[in-house]
Formats: sequence, structure tokens, C-alpha cells
Amino acid sequence: AMTQDQLLQMAKKLGPHTKRGIVFLTEYHHRLVLPVGCLILSLLGVPLGLQAGPGRRAIGLPLGLGFFVLYYILFTTGRVMVEDLVVPLVPGMWAPNIIFLAIALFIFWRTDQELPLLPERLQHLVILLYEHTLQPVLQYLLRLLRRLLSRRKSAPETAAPPAGTTGLVIHADPVTRVFHYPGCTRYNCRHCTLRFKDARVAGKAGFKPCRLCEKTEK
Repeated sequence: AMTQDQLLQMAKKLGPHTKRGIVFLTEYHHRLVLPVGCLILSLLGVPLGLQAGPGRRAIGLPLGLGFFVLYYILFTTGRVMVEDLVVPLVPGMWAPNIIFLAIALFIFWRTDQELPLLPERLQHLVILLYEHTLQPVLQYLLRLLRRLLSRRKSAPETAAPPAGTTGLVIHADPVTRVFHYPGCTRYNCRHCTLRFKDARVAGKAGFKPCRLCEKTEK
């Protein structure tokens, strides 16, 4: 990855007002805009989190997700317009941060005055939109993640790899002097306290494969 100085040098070399040069300048500002944007969004989350309370429906979650999506859209649109030479560099790249800084200050002021973030009717509308659009999608993704994790946990043991494969750590039982390949059902048994680089080293030490691993050698 190029350093900030290298980006500026390339932009100057290609011409800061050309499409090739502006790409390097947008990348330069991208690395500055995003950290500041993350800080602003984090500050914005503080008053949003204070909106939930006993007997009140939480407006902060749908608003927070909406602000995140809106910031991403504004940032992406601004960068594309800058690279297409439609808008100037600095306003196009920094406009999302300026807009959201103003929103954050406004919300902090309303929270300090103990005023609702939005009028009651608008709050109900935002919650309804969240419950009928974003919430089902998030619930579906959560169910999908749980299903994938459960499948991973219940996945059957894989067959042991054939002997002679180098680079695989061998687990061995010092009492029975039997070793197991990775994938063997006994590979992680609590009695297997020895480790060998491969089967050849284990064989020289006087260990032999277990019955299951022995079958894979044939």
C-alpha cells in the first residue's frame, strides 16, 4: 500500500485535476475521512443509546442502523462524484462528516434538553419501518449464522490422512505407544500428550499407528 506522501506525489505527477490523478487524492482523503466518520458515528451512538427506558420503545437501534446506512450511501456517492470530476474534492469527500457532525450536535442538544429525538408520529414511523424491513433481515441472518455454527459443530470426523504426509503433527500416547493422524477420532484424546513432526519420526521413536490410522496406510 502506498503511503500518504506517495499518494500526493502520484496525484501531482498525473495532475490533480485529471481522472487518474484524482483517484490518488480521493484515496488520500479516504484514509482521513473514515476514521473521523467512525468517531462521529460513535459519538452519535451515545445519545441514541440513552433513548431506551422502561415503558418506552427503543428508537435508538433503528435510527442507529439508518444513520449507518445513510453515511455509507453519502460517502460512496461523494467519492464517486469526486472521481468523476462532478464535485470538488474536499466538499465531496468531507460532506458526509460535516452533515453527521451537525446531526450529532443537534441530537446531543435535544438529549441535553430532555426532548425526544423525533416527533412521536415520526418515531412510530421509524419503528414500523425498522420492524418490517431491517428487523426481519437481521433475524434471518442471525438464524442463518446459528444454523451454520450448528452444522459446523455436528460435522462428522474426517478420515485420517494417509501415512507419509509430511508437515502434519502426530499425537501419540506414551503409555500404549500408539500415535494418531489429524482427523482420527482419537487424535485429541487426553492421554495423547506427545507430539511428533510426522509418522516417520514417530516410527523411529518406537510408536505405531492406531488401528484406524493403520487402515489408511494400506
